[in-house]
Amino acid sequence: MTSSLGSELTELIPLALVITLSPLSVIPGILMLHTPKPRPTAVAFLVGWAIGIGGLTAGFVAISNALDGLNRQPTWAPHLRIVIGAALILFGLYRWFT
Repeated sequence: MTSSLGSELTELIPLALVITLSPLSVIPGILMLHTPKPRPTAVAFLVGWAIGIGGLTAGFVAISNALDGLNRQPTWAPHLRIVIGAALILFGLYRWFT
């Protein structure tokens, strides 16, 4: 159980870093510096951000615990991931060239 949890955490850490360093969290920080009272605004933003991330994390953990009996993925799931990935690549190429 511990090894699977560790492997899942190592897969999730890069995604968490991307979310943390995304422009959606940097831009409000820059905008808060230009407010008349930047310190209270920044503290309120930080508290709201932490509560939002914590609430979403708790919700998704609760959902994953509720779905504990579904340990195996369906046999068609890898094929669907490949099809969706190929479609996204084609869409990206289409958007790039048009």
